[in-house]
Amino acid sequence: MSGRLLGGLEAGLSPDQAHRLTETVLRVRPLGRAVADARFTLAMDRRVREEYEKVLRPRLAPDDRPEES
Repeated sequence: MSGRLLGGLEAGLSPDQAHRLTETVLRVRPLGRAVADARFTLAMDRRVREEYEKVLRPRLAPDDRPEES
């Protein structure tokens, strides 16, 4: 994976460039984690809702059933 992400760095970095790259990675990492958490939460919520509806739909009276989307 690092070949694709850092593939252009085979020639090496100056100490200043390495420092800036490290700082950038450290700043971006929390954003990546937040995005991954949000995507996972949305996917999990959607799946749980679908499963609940599968279980509960047959038990609900026709007027109480949620509208299908």
